[in-house]
Amino acid sequence: AGLRGLGGVQPKREDGIVRPLIDVQRDAIRTYLTSRNISWVDDPSNTHERFERVRIRRALAALTHEDPQLASHLADLADDARDANAALERFATRLGPELLPLQDAPSAVRRIAIRRLAEDHLGRGIRRRHLEQLERSVLAGKGEVLLGDGWRGRPVDGVLTFEVGPWEGRSG
Repeated sequence: AGLRGLGGVQPKREDGIVRPLIDVQRDAIRTYLTSRNISWVDDPSNTHERFERVRIRRALAALTHEDPQLASHLADLADDARDANAALERFATRLGPELLPLQDAPSAVRRIAIRRLAEDHLGRGIRRRHLEQLERSVLAGKGEVLLGDGWRGRPVDGVLTFEVGPWEGRSG
């Protein structure tokens, strides 16, 4: 998950989706609706144990007897993680594929920059293990990482490159 995942659901996404009630507890919303005689519909998938989010919510609910403010603390932590990730993203956007600036950057910024470079070339996300392998290659200035779907990333002449083709070895 990393820092980005710790930030949880974004109140406003890049595609324009806004969740204005993201910080409002479900019980508070239901109380408000009930007081105004407004009906609502519950998504039945929110009670199916096959979904990880349901199992996590139930586990967290069981922990609230230890700390009744647990949900609030976790929401604050998610807010802080989103803010920290946004700051790191701003620094990472200043980095290109040149190895020296990537090598000199703080590791959190370097990983975000490498992830963004890879995603821009591949048109999809990359796995954490691939990100870590790419970071090691950047720091060493050599090596290659097979990223799956015929893609590889590797330093060439002082630049992190991404290429698609038939490569020897196993796919990531």
